Amino acid sequence: MKAAMIVQFEHPIAGREKLALDYGVEVNEYFGKLASDGKCSFPEYFLSTIGGRHLWMVKGELKTLEEIEMVPAAQKLLTKGGLLFEEFTYAFHVTGEGADEYLLNFAEAAQGLALI
Repeated sequence: MKAAMIVQFEHPIAGREKLALDYGVEVNEYFGKLASDGKCSFPEYFLSTIGGRHLWMVKGELKTLEEIEMVPAAQKLLTKGGLLFEEFTYAFHVTGEGADEYLLNFAEAAQGLALI
């Protein structure tokens, strides 16, 4: 099932700006190696030019991304992000057939509750 791990964050915590920049390099190195091994895409960044939430993501198979998340090095990297940035969160998002399956399950559950 195609998916993306999407990481959202706001500005660095005051006094941690240099560490936040270094973190971006670390993300690129870690996930870049995984991308070179064919496990996910290279990290892609989306930075807001007017403030607010920024994000980076890697794409791949949901199962593979979930396995990556559980590796201690990835856990450390994600934990570090929470210590460096305001409002740091991440989640998996399905796309393609996975999104279609999700919508069908939603419709079936809603019908079972007589909501539609």
